[in-house]
Amino acid sequence: MQNSCSHNVRFSVTVSNGEVFYEGAGILEEVLGEISPWQKLHKYLINNKLYITSLSLHTDQSTYHLPSPLKASNFGSFREAKNPIDYDLKRSIGREKTMTRPEKGEFSEGDVVVKEWFTVGVAIYDAYDLEIWVDEFGKDKGIDACFTVIVHHKLN
Repeated sequence: MQNSCSHNVRFSVTVSNGEVFYEGAGILEEVLGEISPWQKLHKYLINNKLYITSLSLHTDQSTYHLPSPLKASNFGSFREAKNPIDYDLKRSIGREKTMTRPEKGEFSEGDVVVKEWFTVGVAIYDAYDLEIWVDEFGKDKGIDACFTVIVHHKLN
């Protein structure tokens, strides 16, 4: 299992003027010491008065699409489906510390191991978010693991 900061899941977006951007390429190139590709994308969108119209997550083996406006789709359910009002992306890491003296509940310094790492694409709706969680370590495990979660917004 890899424990570096390079990741196996990358995003792509289409924006309102039809341009398509890929994480790690062009203006979304990853450069140490600079803002993240997702932040670069948002800076570009704000400066050019654009917005995201689709978001996808990619591994070497699979592509996972979040819902997007598909009014011209041949699949009737998609033509009538509610469109997301926005999109987001996050990376979630689960870590564990190795116990050096479990009988005393003590941990050693520097023994933190990344156990779970997901890239999460989010389609935002009025009352809920639809999240696709793609396992960054899937390649190391020999599988592409993807989970879908619906998070309801709290009502006031």
